[in-house]
Amino acid sequence: MIVWVFRLLLLLALMILAYSGWKYMTDPRRKLEGAQRRKQFYFLDDPKDARKNFFITFKGVQFEGEKYIGATEDEFIVTSILIRIVEPSALFGLTREDFYEIEREVYAAYPTAEITWENPVDDFLKHRR
Repeated sequence: MIVWVFRLLLLLALMILAYSGWKYMTDPRRKLEGAQRRKQFYFLDDPKDARKNFFITFKGVQFEGEKYIGATEDEFIVTSILIRIVEPSALFGLTREDFYEIEREVYAAYPTAEITWENPVDDFLKHRR
């Protein structure tokens, strides 16, 4: 009898371990961190939940976008987005074209939204050469 209980507990432990491994492998935050380490572009967003912020990694730099809902003539949609840098010291080497590329990707997901940047990116984009 004790052997069967032990086997059942062992099987239960293996199932919990397999489930935990599966959850870890499919976690989108892990994919975001991996793309940041590889200096690739990755856009982590839940378009169905306007209260959740989105995250972007681009050339090893992580950005966070805060979505704001507004009303149009027909519906409530995301009308404004504030993008901030997670680690400002990581901006070294980025150009205006890099920020415009990020804006294009955000506009692809939210075409009617107005994008604003938090400092120091806002100052950088406003000052033309």
